[in-house]
Amino acid sequence: MNAHSYVAILAGGGGTRLWPASRRKHPKQLLALGPGGQTLLRATFERLSGLAPSARTLVVTTAEQADAVRRDLPEVPPENIIVEPAGRNTAPAIGLLSRLLGRRDPDAVVGVFPSDQFIADRVAFTRAAELAFGLADKDDAIVTLGIPPSRPETGFGYIELGEPTSWPARKVARFVEKPTAERAAQFVAARRFAWNAGMFFFRTARMERELATHLPDAVALFEPDDRYLGAPSISIDYAVMEKTTGIQCLVADCGWNDIGAWQAIGEVHETDADGNVVIAADAILREARGNVVYAPGKLVALVGTTDLVVVADGDAILVCPKARAQEVKQVVEALKTTGREGWL
Repeated sequence: MNAHSYVAILAGGGGTRLWPASRRKHPKQLLALGPGGQTLLRATFERLSGLAPSARTLVVTTAEQADAVRRDLPEVPPENIIVEPAGRNTAPAIGLLSRLLGRRDPDAVVGVFPSDQFIADRVAFTRAAELAFGLADKDDAIVTLGIPPSRPETGFGYIELGEPTSWPARKVARFVEKPTAERAAQFVAARRFAWNAGMFFFRTARMERELATHLPDAVALFEPDDRYLGAPSISIDYAVMEKTTGIQCLVADCGWNDIGAWQAIGEVHETDADGNVVIAADAILREARGNVVYAPGKLVALVGTTDLVVVADGDAILVCPKARAQEVKQVVEALKTTGREGWL
């Protein structure tokens, strides 16, 4: 790592599949959902501390979350908190980051990381990230970290791997959106696909060129002022990664998990003898197996329940089968379309 290497945390998402704990003003990255009692954002910051010091750590967040981010990460210099006037998905966020950081350091190489992931093997993660920084710097490449799939998961995007490039990286043949169960099974069986973890490494100058090519009508809007409100809401995957060539992928077996839905909480926490994960003040469980319970400050009692998600947070309660936890996003959409946004 050199003086032109930076890490950037994207911390402006809403975490709709983790409603009702995740709300607009206090989304999932500001919740202590992982083991250890830290917020997901704080855990991400500490994980990245081995790659860059606080002075070269940046956070991109929204105006309504900025104060909470500052409280959670007091070590990050105020000028390194980049505030979006409004959330516009990852392409504008990365465009804003690249422009502002590029003005500060024209030779900057940055690794961009979501704020809501869990990494069990920090050593393996750091080693892969250092290799990715080196490739992005040496080859002026866009490099992504892929995760070896452990199951046919329909909740993640995939990366199809092509020919080897600079060892141990491989070319990205294509990015694939969240597949059906049948296609996910085919991807895992083919043994040439990785999960897309949304971690990217690049020179800011390279990213600005890519955005100018693929979003030419929007690049002038990537400024921290009212112009940003006109930026399209589009992911970096759609805007750039699926369209450009020469992207490299490093497959990192680092115990990764995307804390994107309630069933993931059961995957990263230790369970009791009956497979339950309980985050609550107290609990009484009778013939309860495989449940995920999140009810901070509350007593929860479960009797005869199997594989349920039970969430009691603030003024709302969620109960659903663990296998259907991805569908919580539909509840959030229903609240929006029926004028009940006060619950969001």
